[in-house]
Amino acid sequence: MNSFRNNGNSTQDHDDHEQLLAAQAHIWNHIFNFINSMSLKCALELGIPNIIHKHGDNQPMTLHQLVNSLPVNQEKSQFIPRLMRILTHSGFFRKEKTFGEEGYSLTPSSKLLVKDNPSSVTPFVMAMLDPLLMDPWHHLSQWFQYGSDVSVTPFTTCHGKGLWELAGDEPGLNRFFNEAMTSDCRLVSKVVIKNCGDVFLGMNSMVDVGGGTGTMAKALADAFPNLKCTVLDLPHVVDGLKNSCTEDLVFVGGDMFDAIPPADAVLLKWILHDWSDEECVQILKKCKEAIPNKKNGGKVIIIDMVIKKEEKHKGNKNGTDHEGFETQLFFDMLMMVLVTGKERNEEEWANLFHEAGFNSYTITPLLGLRSLIENDMIKPAIQGVANILRTCAKSGTAKRVVFTSSAAAVTINETSVVQGLSGMKETELMWCFFCLQKPNRGYPVSKTLAEKAAWKFAEENNLDLITVIPSLIAGLSLTPDIPSSVNFAMSLVTENEFLINGLKGMRQMLSGSHVPYSTGSCM
Repeated sequence: MNSFRNNGNSTQDHDDHEQLLAAQAHIWNHIFNFINSMSLKCALELGIPNIIHKHGDNQPMTLHQLVNSLPVNQEKSQFIPRLMRILTHSGFFRKEKTFGEEGYSLTPSSKLLVKDNPSSVTPFVMAMLDPLLMDPWHHLSQWFQYGSDVSVTPFTTCHGKGLWELAGDEPGLNRFFNEAMTSDCRLVSKVVIKNCGDVFLGMNSMVDVGGGTGTMAKALADAFPNLKCTVLDLPHVVDGLKNSCTEDLVFVGGDMFDAIPPADAVLLKWILHDWSDEECVQILKKCKEAIPNKKNGGKVIIIDMVIKKEEKHKGNKNGTDHEGFETQLFFDMLMMVLVTGKERNEEEWANLFHEAGFNSYTITPLLGLRSLIENDMIKPAIQGVANILRTCAKSGTAKRVVFTSSAAAVTINETSVVQGLSGMKETELMWCFFCLQKPNRGYPVSKTLAEKAAWKFAEENNLDLITVIPSLIAGLSLTPDIPSSVNFAMSLVTENEFLINGLKGMRQMLSGSHVPYSTGSCM
């Protein structure tokens, strides 16, 4: 009888053992997580994605075909199936049956690792897994324990110099780091141009700060012919590129902490996460000095991560959302080890903008783990109009909405421009304002696109919409500045030539916009 345990204790012991074994497996999984990365690096060095790609998409590549195509010692070819097994489990290859044999094909992830793919991320993978960037992780605990200077990173502890300083001294590090950033720019530029092209409306010039070899700037200059791009980066990065300057693309060696060349906009792609909060505020203030004020179209465009709130990922441990959040945390640790930077959540971004003197921003999560962040007045204007009209439509009682249009958006139009577009369809002509063709016209652009959005919403939701343009509003104002309509009227006294040219007759105004009129029936 003594050989049998109490059933209750047996159940408890079983649960305890299961919990201990699960905990052990969890620890083992994290101990050996590096094997995924090292196996991937091995596959790239052997050229496995390229070999399978060259085999073609018609049918999987058999193990026999793969082994015979690899530059490996014949005696060691027997180990290739084990390498492919872990890579298949990790989602880099797909295993299928072909003619009775096991075969392999590419997945979306491994297609991004093919050398001939213009969006290949292989240079980024190889850079991040290089011993120069991996070795500092072995100094992390030492860094935590010794020294109070937070500007000294684990990378500095390991190599005796900071990342940027060492890159200036070591051509090899500079080369593979630039190759990594170039590969990322190829992919990101395609998405930005396709999905975020409106960001560059109204711009004639832009500075890509920390733009490296100019891949991003060149893609934008090619996509937007009116856009002149300047790449600002450290001298050792751009010294060999100045002969590549064109009319639309110029390279300038300098330090963003000292000065940024003037332009309509400043682009900071994956820059601010490299720096501390204090350093980011300095950079943003330099950006603000380089661009016109926001009302005149000045803009800072940031491409960076915005860490999501942790509670959103609880209960979804195996989903892509959890994986994305975990990857953002990996990047945050990477910034801590390599540089003085960090990945930030929305509240932390808001604090940076406030400290730098920017009073508004928008975040658009269109770039996977990263977002497009702008100090923008256009999107809030459009979204605000949409929200108001949506509320009116839902109320069920609003029969008519009167939209106050912008005198500036109309009067800034040039008759010659409108006449030159006479071949366009009427709907296109209505919104093809001069302000969309010239720089520093942020307010007219925002008003124009907001009205366009209003008409679109009204047509789709059968809402009776009327637009009016006030000819002159004078008197007390809630804002400290003088209303635009008053400025236009005063231009005859102040002799402001630009504003005088904006005074146009009603017929000219009608040629560039929707009919602006007011009758008793409108009210």
